[in-house]
Amino acid sequence: LKDRFRLVMPDLRGYGGSDPVPDAPQGRAALMGSAIACLIESLAGSGGPVVVAGHSFGGLIALEATLQAKPGAVSRLTMFEPMFMRGLSLVDDPVLAPVRAFFDAYVDRVDAGEPDSVGLMIDFWFGKGAFTRLPDPVRGYLNLNAPRNVLDVRSSFAAHMTADQLGTLKMSVLMVWGDRSPEVIPAMGRALQKLVPGARVEAMGPGLDWLKPAKFSRVSLLPGRDKPAQAEPITQLDKDTESSLRKELRRAQPPR
Repeated sequence: LKDRFRLVMPDLRGYGGSDPVPDAPQGRAALMGSAIACLIESLAGSGGPVVVAGHSFGGLIALEATLQAKPGAVSRLTMFEPMFMRGLSLVDDPVLAPVRAFFDAYVDRVDAGEPDSVGLMIDFWFGKGAFTRLPDPVRGYLNLNAPRNVLDVRSSFAAHMTADQLGTLKMSVLMVWGDRSPEVIPAMGRALQKLVPGARVEAMGPGLDWLKPAKFSRVSLLPGRDKPAQAEPITQLDKDTESSLRKELRRAQPPR
C-alpha cells in the first residue's frame, strides 16, 4: 500500500496513547467514532477525501466515524468482519437473539473472573477448541485483555445508529469476511446491504487470517498518496508469539 497511499493508523480513544472515554457502553462507540471523524475531516481538508478501513470492533467505529464525518470527507469505507450488531437489530434478523445470548453468557463469565472465559469468544470466531490449541503466552495475553474486549462487546450491542442515518451513505461501502466465518457475519453483510444503498459484500477464502485479539480496536485511514506514516499495534506481540498465533488460528479453522 505504501506506493499508493499514505497510511494513518490511529489508536481509538481509550486505547494506546489516546485520551480515555467513559466505560459506559451506551454511546461509547459513537464517541470513539467522533474522534476518528475529526481526524478524517482534518486529513480530507489537507489531502482530499480519505479511504476508511476497520476490522471487527474497529470496523464498527469506522462506520460510526464515516456517519459523523462531513459529506465528501470519505471516498470509500471498507469493513472487515465488523461488529455490526446494530444492523441485525435494525432489520430484525432472527440470528441476533442467539448471538446476543451467547455473548451475554461470555460477558457474565468474564465479569465473574472465570478462568479462560475468553476462550468462549475465541472458539466462537475460530472454531471449537481454537483457544486450547493456542500457545500459553497467547492465552495469557487474551485472558489479560478479556475485560477490555467485554467492554467492546457491550458497546457493539449498545450502538444506536439509525436506519435513516445509514441510508444517507453515498460513498462506496464494502464489507468483507472470511468464507469460514460464523453465520452471524454474513447475516451482518445482508443487513448492511438492506440499510446502505449500493453496499457490497464479499467472502474471501480460504478464511480470513486476522489477528482479532491483537487488533480488535484498530481503525486504518488511507488518505492521499503521500509517504506512509508508521504506527505500532495497540498492544505489540513479540514476533515469535505473533507467528505462533497465526499458525494456531489457521490450524483452528474448521474444514470446509
